[in-house]
Amino acid sequence: MAVTKTHPIKSTLKAAIDYILNPEKTDGKLLASSFGCGLETADIEFAWTREAAGDRGTHLGRHLIQSFAVGETTPEEAHKIGMELAGAVLGGKYEFVLTTHVDKDHLHNHLIFNAVSFVDYKKYHSNKQSYHFIRRTSDRICKEHGIVCEEKWEAQHTPRVCYFLKEAYTSNENGYNLVEDLHDCERPWTMWRKVAIWTQAIYNAFNDNICEYDDEVLRSKEKEIIDRIAVVNVKKSNGGSESEYEDLKKYALEDRLEIKRELEIIQPDIIVCGNNLSLLKLVLGEELQNDDTWDNMLALWKDTLVLDYYHPAVHYPNRVNYYALMAICDVARKKYGTPVWSEQNEKY
Repeated sequence: MAVTKTHPIKSTLKAAIDYILNPEKTDGKLLASSFGCGLETADIEFAWTREAAGDRGTHLGRHLIQSFAVGETTPEEAHKIGMELAGAVLGGKYEFVLTTHVDKDHLHNHLIFNAVSFVDYKKYHSNKQSYHFIRRTSDRICKEHGIVCEEKWEAQHTPRVCYFLKEAYTSNENGYNLVEDLHDCERPWTMWRKVAIWTQAIYNAFNDNICEYDDEVLRSKEKEIIDRIAVVNVKKSNGGSESEYEDLKKYALEDRLEIKRELEIIQPDIIVCGNNLSLLKLVLGEELQNDDTWDNMLALWKDTLVLDYYHPAVHYPNRVNYYALMAICDVARKKYGTPVWSEQNEKY
């Protein structure tokens, strides 16, 4: 989950804009955008607006930095998130220049915007309230990239299930947005059809609805179920069909604060680990209350139930996984009691 910070620009506005536009940092300025002004003339146009507004303040603009964890997103996706953030925070009233820097291991956006609105000539007021609004907005936008369909996630009367997996498996060197692909697809591909079946098993178990496995019925619900889940990968960049544990361990340790914050924002009721509970332990530390029985398959994180099961790519029959997950959930209910969310939920 991205981290944001902001500070005023009291002098050298041109130098600040020139710095963020550095071609060596922005892939030859391909990752540079502007609104209400030109990239090369932004400082002059900012000044015109301030002069027209009669502004004699010491602030020439503000500089907002949005930093992502290593491998959290692609350069193009980071830039898109930055543009969404600028639009939501500034409301189309302030000229700005946005760039995405790719010269370090972690991607980061630089947003420089005018201190005065070119629409109504009002000054931008920076305080704790405005900063927390920026942070909440950044979190919301980033969350949308972890939840397949935010509207269905928030409105559902089923437990909110988040899959904590290792890395995205794709041959696309330019990367891709897994959540976006899951949302846009007409029918989930093979592994995610398994995830839909697993999720339905969890829904059934926590509703005392021990239904027999029915392949036809489950297939008819695949897309509907996938739209309700969330996915968090330890490693956000592309991976292969097999994951190196030491590589994943490095990402979990380096990005543990960002990954933890992502889970806190998503607020799942149940986290299903894909045979990687040890990585979640690295992220959550002592906050994760692990049960040493049941082969370390059950744990609690605050009010969130954690299940460690196989990775969804496992080749066991769907029927076997369906009944196995219902059995594990039944044990979890007996051990930890009825989760708080199920008291208010309707039948699912």
